[in-house]
Amino acid sequence: MKNVRTRIAAGVIVGGLGIVPMAAAQSFEITPLVTLEEAKGGVDDPLLLSGFGQLDGMLYANLNASIIGEGRITAGMPGTTFTTEIGPTDFTDAGLEETGFFVNAPLSNVGDRFAFGGSLQNLVASFSPATGVSLLASEEEIGTFTGATSAIGLPTANLSGAQAGVGDELFFFDGSSDSLLAVDLSGNLRTVFSDDDLAGSVVGADDIDRLHVVGDDLIFGSGNGEGVYRVPLSDLTPGAIVQILDADDFEAVFGDDDDNVGFLALTLGNDGLVYTYESDADSIFRFDADNPAATLELVLSDTELADGSAGTDAVTGLIPSGDSVAYFTVNGTQGLFQITEVPEPTTLAWLALAGFGLRRRRA
Repeated sequence: MKNVRTRIAAGVIVGGLGIVPMAAAQSFEITPLVTLEEAKGGVDDPLLLSGFGQLDGMLYANLNASIIGEGRITAGMPGTTFTTEIGPTDFTDAGLEETGFFVNAPLSNVGDRFAFGGSLQNLVASFSPATGVSLLASEEEIGTFTGATSAIGLPTANLSGAQAGVGDELFFFDGSSDSLLAVDLSGNLRTVFSDDDLAGSVVGADDIDRLHVVGDDLIFGSGNGEGVYRVPLSDLTPGAIVQILDADDFEAVFGDDDDNVGFLALTLGNDGLVYTYESDADSIFRFDADNPAATLELVLSDTELADGSAGTDAVTGLIPSGDSVAYFTVNGTQGLFQITEVPEPTTLAWLALAGFGLRRRRA
């Protein structure tokens, strides 16, 4: 039987107190880190927050202007007003649209810069504070490479937030060819897993929601595949993919049974645990990649997210931050929000009692 939000671990005998919890029940707090206005850097345009990333100790925000206005990539630290790193002129000089990119995901680190796919223009670009922004692969180039065409016969691509830096490449899922592709910083494209590779593997579906590198493995979630999977980076073949969590694992925690799951955020936290936002429960979970099913636990439920600082249970992305992760959203109150693990009051009382027992024993 699976534990449901049970965070009582092994104990230790202290004097005459018996077993005292060493790792006891936990709760989680949500704290605003960066507001939309801070990320905008004083720009009055109606910008939307679509991604955060970290490079050389600095925090970067990607702001998209959708149809009107002028996009930005800004940089700063929590509690400060960010400054504009690149704006509309930089975009147009690189042959891109001045509205910028809608990434809808963290900005992925590739080499010494960011690389990311934009869903509005269905292209892949890179950004470096030293060299600015540049196009890596256009929609036409991606569609020509995969052979996917639109209803009128033009090369097409359909990019989403399923992307992650892997070595010197960006891995990204293309919904037009239903394949996992990779592009390097020189713009060279290759196929990691084709639609047939994914459908013929244990995934059983040509679908990847989100992905991330964890240690020596690539971990990804698939809603149509109803689970979370891992594959060694040293053996990126369909036969090497294994399932580490299924829909039943998640549903045992939040009490559903419809086998309907989706993974709209996935990252490795600073505590070494994998965090994911599951969109059927609208909740954030975490697990140890070395023992996923036994360690899967609910971090923030839909109610806790909706009642939190962002005022919404819709999470756009997760990035490593503090002792765990922070999340950002393009819904509700847009911004970046830190998740902090806090001992339950009963835990603090136990620990205080344990300390008292130790002092009495030494007296």
